[in-house]
Amino acid sequence: MNRILKKAAAVFLTAVFICTGLSALAAPANVILDQDYRNKTILDRYGNYMYKPTAQFSAHRWKNREMLDSVASYSGHDFNTEFPVLTCYVGDTITFRDLSYDNNEGGSISGWDWQRYGHLGDTHNIYNYNIVNQDSYTLTSPGETTFYLCVKNNLRVKTGCCDPWSENGNHQVVGKNKWFPNGMYWYFTAIKVVVLPVVEAKVHVRYWDAKDSRIFYEDTVNLGELQGDNAQVETSVHVTDWEGYQFYDWLVVLPDNTIQYSGIERDVGIVLASWVPEKYLNVEFFPYKDTEVQVRYWDSTANTIMSEETVYGDKVVREQETSMSIPVKKIDGYDFTKWNVQLPDGTVQYEGTDKEVGIILNGYIPFKYLNIEYVAKGGHNTPSHDNSPTNPNPPNDIPVKPNGVCDGEITWTETDSHQVYTGRNDRYGKKIYTTCSHTFKYKTVLSAEVNISPDTFKSGYGFEAEVTCSVDTALVSNSGCSSWGNSRKPTSTVKNPTRAIVYIPWDMTNRLGTQSKAVSMDNYRTLKFRLPISDVSEAGARKIYTPVELAGSAENPESHSFEIYINGGGVGDIEFCKKLTENITINGDMYSDDFSGMD
Repeated sequence: MNRILKKAAAVFLTAVFICTGLSALAAPANVILDQDYRNKTILDRYGNYMYKPTAQFSAHRWKNREMLDSVASYSGHDFNTEFPVLTCYVGDTITFRDLSYDNNEGGSISGWDWQRYGHLGDTHNIYNYNIVNQDSYTLTSPGETTFYLCVKNNLRVKTGCCDPWSENGNHQVVGKNKWFPNGMYWYFTAIKVVVLPVVEAKVHVRYWDAKDSRIFYEDTVNLGELQGDNAQVETSVHVTDWEGYQFYDWLVVLPDNTIQYSGIERDVGIVLASWVPEKYLNVEFFPYKDTEVQVRYWDSTANTIMSEETVYGDKVVREQETSMSIPVKKIDGYDFTKWNVQLPDGTVQYEGTDKEVGIILNGYIPFKYLNIEYVAKGGHNTPSHDNSPTNPNPPNDIPVKPNGVCDGEITWTETDSHQVYTGRNDRYGKKIYTTCSHTFKYKTVLSAEVNISPDTFKSGYGFEAEVTCSVDTALVSNSGCSSWGNSRKPTSTVKNPTRAIVYIPWDMTNRLGTQSKAVSMDNYRTLKFRLPISDVSEAGARKIYTPVELAGSAENPESHSFEIYINGGGVGDIEFCKKLTENITINGDMYSDDFSGMD
C-alpha cells in the first residue's frame, strides 16, 4: 500500500479526534468495518511473507536537567488497555525516545506518522527522519495532550500490497481512500501527557514591634514546588534575637489572617500543603526603651521656663520598671513652691512638695516630665530671662516640594534574547535555531510607614516621627516567544532612597529661633529616617513643635495634616518619589496644664 493510503488515514484520524475529543481510555473505533489492517498480509517484492514493524515510544519528564519520570507506550494489541499517563507540572520539559523496531532481518524504520492533539496544539504529519527523538516541549500552562505513533519499515513490498506499517497499539482509527472507500482499521500506540499547575510553598516571616504594631523586618522562606493534590512539606524556622528587642511570642497565621497556633519556642515547625501553600510566621518583640525625665524649672509668676535638663535612666522593656530619685535644686533669688510629674500627652500624673521626687518609668511609658515651680523671693522683681527669639523670621531656604506623580513606583524595561530549536532540515536533518527576543518590564515600589509619637497632644508641645521604608522589585511582564526568562532578575541596580523631608504648614517661634517649615530628616539606618535635633528645643530633642495657638481643644479636637516626601536612590537617573500625608490631633493647649512650656 503506498503512502497516499496512510496519509488518508492520518487525515481521517485528525477529523475523528477533532470531532469527538480525546478519551482517557483506548477503545476500538465506533464503527463496524470488514477491512482491518491487522488482517492484511504483507509480501516483499519476491513474494515472501513480511512481518510488520512494532511502534513504541517513551515520554520523559525533565526539571533542571534532571529526568524525574518517564513512561513507555503500549506495544501490544489489546484495545482495552488504557493510555499510559505521564504527569508533569508547569515549568517541566518533556522529551521523547523512539523505541520502535522492525521484525524482519535487515529491516529498519524509515517512516514515522507522529501526531499530537490537545492543549499543546494539534498536528499530524509523516516524517522520513526520526522526529520522535527530536521532539520536545517546555510546559508553560496546565492541560492535557495525547501523542500518537505509527511506523513503517524500509522494505519494498510486492505490487498491490499495503505499505508495511505497524499494527500494534491500543488506539484504533478508521482511514478511507479510493482502495478502501468504506474505510479500514489502522492502529497507533499512544501516551497521554497531563500538565498540572505548580504551587510554590512559602513561609513569610515577619518580625513585629509589638509596642508600635509595625513590622521592622520580614523575609520569605521558599520551600520549592508542591506537586500533586496531596503534596506536603515541613520546615522549621528558627527565631533569632534582634538588638534592642526582647522576644515575646510567635503566631502561625493563615492567609485569611486566622491564627492557626502560637507558642514561645525558638524553633517553629510549620507544615505546608498544596491546599495551603503559604503561611505567615508573625514573631512579636518588644523594644528596649531608653528612659529619661526632662526636668523643667519654671518661674511660675512669669510663666516661663528658666532652664531645663534631662536625667537618663536604665533601658527597660514592656512592664519592666526603673525608678529615679531627682532632688529639687535651689535657685538663687527664688523660692521653691511645688512640683508635678507629667505624662507625654500633657496629663499631670501626680504632684507634691517633697524636696526629693521619685519617678517610675517602664517600657510602655519610658519618658516623663518633671515640672518644678519657683517664685521670685518676695514675690516681686522677677529676674530677667531673655526669652526673645534669636531668629524671629522664618528661614527662606525651604526646599521646593517635588511635583508630578509621587507614588513611589518606578518602571523600566530591559531586553534579552536566546536561541530556540525549531526542528531539523528535512533533507540533511541539521538542527535549526532561531533567535527569540524578549522585552522584560520591571517595577520597583518604595513603601513607607511613619511612626508618630504622640499623635494626640496639646498645642505648644512637640512630636517625634520616624519613617521606615521598604523597596520591592518584581518582573511585571515578559513579552517574547516563550516563558523563557520568567524568573529573570533585572540587570539594573535599584538604589535605596536617601532623603526624607517633612513639610509643615504652621509657623513656630520661641526664644531660640524659628522652626523651619521644611525639616530634613536624618538617614540614620538603612531605609530608616528620623527627625534631627530641633533648633528650637531647649533639651535638644528630636521633635517638631507646634505653636500654642494651633487650633484644637478637649471639647473639639482638631486634626492638622502635614506631608513627608521621600526621594533619592531609584533606578538609573530616575529617583524615587514617595509622598506621605500624616496627621496630628490637638486636644487643648499647654497653658491648660498646671505648668506649661515648650517640651
